[in-house]
Amino acid sequence: NFRSFTSKKMRYVLYVRLDCHLCEEAAQALSAAGVRFMRVNVDLNPRLIEEYGALVPVLHDRERDREWAYPFDAQSIAGKI
Repeated sequence: NFRSFTSKKMRYVLYVRLDCHLCEEAAQALSAAGVRFMRVNVDLNPRLIEEYGALVPVLHDRERDREWAYPFDAQSIAGKI
């Protein structure tokens, strides 16, 4: 259930797809920047597929309602969050 999964208090959400090498690179960049985030597989929700399917990986800041499309690196993310 998407709603129960994203209702956790995690501020940053990384929208991903399975077997996405760019998604793995984005996750590594976020980890290197010390950003705590949760991954959400867009393929599990039709609305998310429609919104993010071709754009993943996308980092969403739920607190400030901002998004960043990949590519980003540890320095660029650290300067934005």
